[in-house]
Amino acid sequence: YVDQETPYFTEYAKQYTDLPFLVLLDKKKGGYRSDRFLRASDLSDEHQLGDWKTVVWDENSNRPVIPNGSQGFRWDEGSRRNLDLTLENGTVINPKLSFLDVKDGVAMVE
Repeated sequence: YVDQETPYFTEYAKQYTDLPFLVLLDKKKGGYRSDRFLRASDLSDEHQLGDWKTVVWDENSNRPVIPNGSQGFRWDEGSRRNLDLTLENGTVINPKLSFLDVKDGVAMVE
């Protein structure tokens, strides 16, 4: 999807998969290993159930955001349960699928 972008795949991946969610990397001897999803609680303490709300990078605002409906919203009273590409205030987000266009370097990840 990076070498040859296909609009259908890109939109599908953003809306229906976990591909846009940010992942922490664990530095190991000889490289990196994927760890766990970045959570709202890793960024701040302001989110209720932040340990269960996963994060994407929004291309529109160029910052990390927590889309409605991720796992933590299922138990957050009054919140929406279905994943959609909006913030709690209704702002539409555009998840970034790759950082290769703004890289300082590239590393292999197990």
